[in-house]
Amino acid sequence: MVRVNCNTFRNFIKAVTPLGNEVIMDFQPDRIEVVGVDGSNAMGAIVSIGIATGFIGKMGMSLPTIINMLPKGIDEVDIVFDRETVITAPGYRSKIVAINELSCARIPKDGLPGPEAGVITVVPQQVYERLQSLKAAFDKSQSFWIRLDPAEPLLVSFTDEDSVIGSIKSSVPTPTPITKKGEHCYSYDLVMLPLNAVRISAPLIDIQFRENPKDKSISLMFFRGATNDPVPIVFSYMFAPRVEDSP
Repeated sequence: MVRVNCNTFRNFIKAVTPLGNEVIMDFQPDRIEVVGVDGSNAMGAIVSIGIATGFIGKMGMSLPTIINMLPKGIDEVDIVFDRETVITAPGYRSKIVAINELSCARIPKDGLPGPEAGVITVVPQQVYERLQSLKAAFDKSQSFWIRLDPAEPLLVSFTDEDSVIGSIKSSVPTPTPITKKGEHCYSYDLVMLPLNAVRISAPLIDIQFRENPKDKSISLMFFRGATNDPVPIVFSYMFAPRVEDSP
């Protein structure tokens, strides 16, 4: 049995949800970890929370069910994780049955690749606001560009354009100077979903990349960081690039 802060555990579920509604949770001696890729195979994630549950093993869990079973108006609950997980608090008891792992988000056989060296730190809320504004202005556009330029070493820029509407370049500050020029294209929906999940609870995220060895013009992008919850939630999201001509 483990005592869990309800808001913290909700934030953990929220951080995992971009992978889909059903995931495999890996219960290890010192943490719960979820690794997987979404249904499009274009976004992957590793999300963990450092709590020792007393249960060791993997099982499929329905994230909407967990959210619905966590009581409202109660700060902490006791959870016994097992094939029938039991949540209790004074005057409250609920039970969640594990689901078939075959229906859950796929776990890559060889795990997820990691980023290359080099970190650009930003405030996730600022990035989300810039992307939200771009997406609203270019409502038919599916992707944006992130641009890095050592000529502006303390700014990370996000751009989109349309031959009829015009163009927008919107930047956020970074305390980690940019040393390598880059232009990378990604899906709005793919990036904004996990960004929305952590933008309030994580004060900072690190943006990193991994070049495609066969085509150095495209790169995987990573958002990595931790929330400021009483028990931090550690996350790493990986985004596949979109292949489009640079505007």
